[in-house]
Amino acid sequence: MESSNNHEQQIARRSSWAAYVLLICAAITAFAFAKSAFVHIANPYQFLRSIDAYRLVPMTITPYLAYAIPVLQMFLSLGLMFGDLKRYAIASASLLLLFSVVQASAMFRGIDMSCGCFSSSGGERIGLATLSVPLGLGLTLLAAVVCHRQAVTGSFQQVFYKAFARCVS
Repeated sequence: MESSNNHEQQIARRSSWAAYVLLICAAITAFAFAKSAFVHIANPYQFLRSIDAYRLVPMTITPYLAYAIPVLQMFLSLGLMFGDLKRYAIASASLLLLFSVVQASAMFRGIDMSCGCFSSSGGERIGLATLSVPLGLGLTLLAAVVCHRQAVTGSFQQVFYKAFARCVS
């Protein structure tokens, strides 16, 4: 009986830590997506050139992506802060991992360019540093969702208050 309670307490403790990691990653991702979206919305032509520099999609599609990606980023940013945290965390992690694959593809093909993440002109060159940020954040978001044993339901604020209440009790 005592070992069962001890095991349940370990699961609850691990779940609380996963909730905190999820909340921190969600806040960082929401901020990063919002910042990136604002930069790209302010200068869509430069973002279009960044997308085209990756040489992954035909030029006829890049104008649509140049408008759709910032809108998606803003939607996910707002969803992480005010929507169902689990759903938006998984969608955000998927987009971050897609960004990682796109950057890795450009690196392996020897394309020397800026990543186009937070700057409408110039910016940081694609490399391990620019690749590790979306990859690490995306994998951490997914791991936190998976490791959080208790249901991750509700908005950022609701999950924060639940985790905080468990911490102080």
